[in-house]
Amino acid sequence: MYSRSISVSVSFHKLYHKACHNNILEQLKRQLPFVRPCYAVTNGSSQATLAFLRDKRVDMVYPELRPTVIKDARTDFTMNTNEFIVRNVADIRACAGAGAVTGHSSTPLFWIKTAVSNDRIEPTREMFEYIWANKYILNGIVFDIDNFTNGYIPPTMYCYKIAIEYILRNMVLPFEREYGIQTPAIMIDGTEHITKLRHLAELRCYALNETTVINGFREKKPELRLILGRLFDNSLVAERDSIAFHEYP
Repeated sequence: MYSRSISVSVSFHKLYHKACHNNILEQLKRQLPFVRPCYAVTNGSSQATLAFLRDKRVDMVYPELRPTVIKDARTDFTMNTNEFIVRNVADIRACAGAGAVTGHSSTPLFWIKTAVSNDRIEPTREMFEYIWANKYILNGIVFDIDNFTNGYIPPTMYCYKIAIEYILRNMVLPFEREYGIQTPAIMIDGTEHITKLRHLAELRCYALNETTVINGFREKKPELRLILGRLFDNSLVAERDSIAFHEYP
């Protein structure tokens, strides 16, 4: 009798967990239909979450690997992975060199990790130049808004608007003119800062609806992707807090 109660409790927990994850994907589709979600896999990720997201064909990002690996949901992870988030030219060389050693014939696909900072413009330029010179493929630019907080006050969703427009103005458009490389996508790393369901609506309202990347800044707009972590990891809490008081004016 005791064993049966535990089994029923575990099954109910799994079903409720799945329902919460489904709710997140439904909210993503409703609030951000033009954004492709990804999930940041860590050592603390639950097997239930991973199984659910793989079943829903959500791309997996492995930030604990260096360089960071992205697993496209349309491929098998047992295949040679050749999509990487790189932070410097040394990362690019390492990825290309590893492919040569293993006999991986396809060209690596690179995402450049940058930051909303004048100090990151030149390192980002160096990576663009190296990709251009070696005829590698640029998938896009990745950024977070970690430098928008002092450690005590969390950044607002409006910071994403500032960040996207800064990257467009100071990196994407100048480098496109200079090297002829168009940035196909911009990936927002919201792993740590997008933690509640209401943040999805606030991201749309206070950032993406207001930014020129959505509203006709250029004829061919970059694809938008969004890395999520704590939102899925804390999904039970996120479900409970979804009707929390709106914190932004």
